[in-house]
Amino acid sequence: MTLKKQFGITALVSVITTLFIFLVYSPAYVPIESTVISFSKILQGKTINIYAQKTILPFLDSYIPEREIADTKADTTYILSTDNQSNSITYSNKGTPLYTETLIPAHKLSASVETISLDEIKNGLSDGTIGVTSTAKEFTIDYFDLSTQVLTVYTSYKEINTAIENDQTVIMSWQEANPQWAILDIDQTSLLRPSENPWPLTLAYSVQGPQAVEIATAFHTVLPKTNFDHTKLTNVAVTGVTAISRGVEYEIARRNDPLYPARGVMDILSQADITHINNENPLFDSCIPEKEGIVLCGKTPSLISLTAIGTDIVDLTGNHQNDYGYDANLESINHLSQAGIEHFGGGINQADAEKILYKTVNGTTFAFVGYNYFDSLNGPDYVSIAKDDQPGSNFYSEEKMARDILLAKQNADIVFVHFQFIETYQYFPLIEQEQVFRQAVDLGADVVVGVQSHQPQTVEFYNGSAIFYGLGNLFFDQMWSRQTRQGIIPWLSFYEGKLVNRYLYTTLLYDYSQPRFTNGSERSELLSEILN
Repeated sequence: MTLKKQFGITALVSVITTLFIFLVYSPAYVPIESTVISFSKILQGKTINIYAQKTILPFLDSYIPEREIADTKADTTYILSTDNQSNSITYSNKGTPLYTETLIPAHKLSASVETISLDEIKNGLSDGTIGVTSTAKEFTIDYFDLSTQVLTVYTSYKEINTAIENDQTVIMSWQEANPQWAILDIDQTSLLRPSENPWPLTLAYSVQGPQAVEIATAFHTVLPKTNFDHTKLTNVAVTGVTAISRGVEYEIARRNDPLYPARGVMDILSQADITHINNENPLFDSCIPEKEGIVLCGKTPSLISLTAIGTDIVDLTGNHQNDYGYDANLESINHLSQAGIEHFGGGINQADAEKILYKTVNGTTFAFVGYNYFDSLNGPDYVSIAKDDQPGSNFYSEEKMARDILLAKQNADIVFVHFQFIETYQYFPLIEQEQVFRQAVDLGADVVVGVQSHQPQTVEFYNGSAIFYGLGNLFFDQMWSRQTRQGIIPWLSFYEGKLVNRYLYTTLLYDYSQPRFTNGSERSELLSEILN
């Protein structure tokens, strides 16, 4: 016969609570004492049978060491009382929802491995070429119906990181995501970027039985319903050089289509929670764009390309803001503000240019700081720099950056620092550039971006922070080389105040104005240059 053991409500609560903590362990969860009170209040001292799937049994063995298997059902259940009524916790969508676990395949950020299929995951788990973390082990067994013996299990961060750095894919729970790794797509479906299909690697657990609603309610008063709450996710898209002027304006006029520059990327970028633009030159009503040269302006109607991609914030660190004088710059900033686009790194006067821009989205507060490093080398009186009541870009000094980052860190979860640095046409950064960008990280920046580069540059993960030395062009007319046609758009995912994933969209410029997303060899060749 199947062993039956009597449990009072406190013992039952202890087992159920510990079981659930096993499912969604986090140091931030409430202590068991609070759970006992909640269960006692909701269940009113009832004794309830709980059946659990066999993959949970090894965990329960530490609490109920004696167990007999007397029939075919016994190895898939645990009987916690002699009550005639029973309730079962199963990996199923049937019944009252109890908990949903999201798993992810993590790999090294690379040009060669970006997607994987469910079949490849199952086969890799079976032959040991794909590993699994100890946290995700039981869920993985449930999902793929595998035997424990076949799995390669990693129990520490060091083991996981070593495996990933050696080009192995590791299945882990969502809460183990780390921004130095990449979350692979599964069967062309992304967890964190716009996708047509739902994420396939999720497990829904439910409770069935006479007291199912009571049990689920008790769980949910103190513990989350899932380890991945999409309402806590924030995606930030960061773009490179935008200078709607010269050839861009010519193509807009030739096609009579102010939206033309944005048409290749707007469907994706408009879905980010925060979309950033680095606007290099003013947009004003009386602009007559030059056909060549480096005095740049754009027409006011061309602002529609910025709104079409869902621009939320604009970086005004560029050195062409005052090309047509202060009034044109002021008019341009006013147009941006009227379009609902907030600015930083430049402004209508010195105080406005120096301000830190804060935005809170889905529970995470971001701070954005920007500097015109390049023109600051000419001193604070240089024509493009904001001074007193004159508009312009933000002057850089090491002392100012240290002060700004300290203040931003006190008021935000995530600090972005953007630089209009010295322009070079190469994939790798200058030594001075590397020193300044890394110093920003050492001072507390979480993401550092070079917005000056007209071709993509190296991507680095340094001391727990993401550095993008250069993004290349977005809306600009530099068609004269393969490198200046290339661009990257970091799609950065944040969860509960932390960076959890970096994805790089890659683009190629067409028609002197329009970036389009790339894939295949065009994508992999660029990623190979900047990820190495």
